[in-house]
Amino acid sequence: MKTFIAVLAFGAVLISCKKNAKDDPVVPAPELNAMDKTSAAVGDAVNISGKNFNGDLTVYFDNTQATIVSKNATQARVIVPQGSGTVNVSAQNGNASRSNTLRFTYTTDPALTPEIIYSNLQSAEVGDTLTIAGQGFHTDLSVLFGTAEATVVTRSSTRIIVIVPVGNGNVKIKVKNKFTAPAPPVFSNEVGFSYKRPVNDNYRLLTIGGLSYNADTLSYIKIGPGTHYLALKFQGAAGTKPIRAFLTMVDVTNPFISIRSAVGRDSVSNNERPSAMAVRKSSPGNRYIAGTNSDFFNTTTGYPRNANMVDGVLASVADNKAISGGNYAGVAIFDAQNQLQIDNLTYSGSVTFGNKTMSIDTLNYYNHENADHLAFYNSYTGKTTSNPTAPLRTEVAITPVNGSIHYTGETDMRVVAVHPNSRDNAVSSSISILAGASGAAADFLNQLKQDDVIKLKFSLTARSGKSINPYNLVGGRQIIMRNNTVAADFWNGTDKHPRTGIGFSHNGSRIYLCVIDGRSTIAADVKTSEMAQIMQHYGATDALNLDGGGSSTMYLDKIGTVNNPSDGTERSVVAGVFAVSNAPDDNQITELASKEYLLRLAKGATHNFVFYGLNKYGQIVTKNPSNVSIISNGLGTVSGAAFTAGQTPASGYIIAVYQGIKLKIRVLIQ
Repeated sequence: MKTFIAVLAFGAVLISCKKNAKDDPVVPAPELNAMDKTSAAVGDAVNISGKNFNGDLTVYFDNTQATIVSKNATQARVIVPQGSGTVNVSAQNGNASRSNTLRFTYTTDPALTPEIIYSNLQSAEVGDTLTIAGQGFHTDLSVLFGTAEATVVTRSSTRIIVIVPVGNGNVKIKVKNKFTAPAPPVFSNEVGFSYKRPVNDNYRLLTIGGLSYNADTLSYIKIGPGTHYLALKFQGAAGTKPIRAFLTMVDVTNPFISIRSAVGRDSVSNNERPSAMAVRKSSPGNRYIAGTNSDFFNTTTGYPRNANMVDGVLASVADNKAISGGNYAGVAIFDAQNQLQIDNLTYSGSVTFGNKTMSIDTLNYYNHENADHLAFYNSYTGKTTSNPTAPLRTEVAITPVNGSIHYTGETDMRVVAVHPNSRDNAVSSSISILAGASGAAADFLNQLKQDDVIKLKFSLTARSGKSINPYNLVGGRQIIMRNNTVAADFWNGTDKHPRTGIGFSHNGSRIYLCVIDGRSTIAADVKTSEMAQIMQHYGATDALNLDGGGSSTMYLDKIGTVNNPSDGTERSVVAGVFAVSNAPDDNQITELASKEYLLRLAKGATHNFVFYGLNKYGQIVTKNPSNVSIISNGLGTVSGAAFTAGQTPASGYIIAVYQGIKLKIRVLIQ
């Protein structure tokens, strides 16, 4: 009986084994079709296309396994592993058979090895800015002063600006190019550096407008995704007022950031403070985190002087008239991918019905200048075309046949209504108005009837001949720097005033917003060329002068206006330009920042610290979060947020702590 049971059990096992073997799916071998790079260096990313890629996929360069960054059934992105020469690339799903092979050749990338040619300072103080020139600087790098890592303000393949970190004595500076594992980092040659002992006049030397200034970094704060704020003081000869500059630097390669124009109260005839624009237009996941005023405007009518466009909708037209000799007003031209060009634009507009075409010479303008040409009004004129002083005219309401108006091309428009002897008709995001006061313009409009289809055409072209695809336009005046060459002063550039400017870096990855104070007892005015030199020093290669004087304002979310407008308060202006974060709203503080980058105090002096709580996206969540404690490290005494320096000259740092998050702040007691 026991034997029979054993036989049955053995048979069941055999049956079970056969069933499992039959049901076990065959894992297909992957097939490789192509690589986007057939040659690259160690640490570079390569995309491989094919099919049958599964979750157990591995990729080999000969027999060296590569790190897979991402993958799906037909695509795999890998990091080139260590190797040399020409090798076979293959893939394998788990223990299945290997795929076919593709040929790949290792290259020697000179950019892998950074080289320092010179640094502009061989000796400086903690917190000073230092420029390193050389070659082969990677996009992901660090700069080491001995073992201390410096804060990188801006970088390119040949130039790095850093803030000198905490340290003392004599150290070696070197650049470390970082690469994705398993590729190891690569270090540059080393250059000598000496920390200066803290003294009153120990600042970085900078030439602006032919004069020497001691440059002091007052604030350097992360304020949003890829966005930093920098406050600077440039002190000239004894007894002179310093230049006070404020920069917002935006890395537009960050997926959570964009640059957008704004019009005061969404109407070219209603001005608004930049801070109010930012608050009004912000919403969850759409936060206007930093911005400045932008276009010049008529102080009587409030109307902008140049072209402004908001998310593809033209609010005002380009200034076709020269502002000085052969110089035309410049415009900052952003495409939908946040790439910036600075150029002079020409504008034209027209309407065609049948075989008749009529020019449009004004857009949203308060005054219809040419009775024989048409005027056009969209939502940026306000709620209606109302102008009590304007003569009665024919106004025709129109709407796109399909989609929306193309402001750099043609759009078929359907006539919604014809309003003769009128001057107060509604406009909206879908309804625009054509107006003709008398003569040929009125005759053209009076022939139209409801449901007629007309062709609307707008053109914005760059005087340089370059191709443009405008999505946001920021109106300005002088182009003050092109291709890293500062332009000579013209128009009001020879005068000294508070200034506002916008610019971009050599490869367009970084946008600069700049404001310089003036017209006060504590800040010196500057020429446009001097503002350009300051922007150039911090990495801009091209720049445009925006409206200055009492209009110059820089706003930061949760902080407010950071400069000191010369009117004594923030001015209402026609337009602004903003860095906008689309990161999700998140009130969890993960990082602490201080308004003061480097604190210089006299013996026994007291300073009240200002702290900011940042979330994981770098956005400021709150100002002065509660329960921040300060550790003085023997440099003085602490009472709440107040720090009182000791009676002995010293150099060191204090530590601020919030819920386990620590922040070091350098202090120089003099």
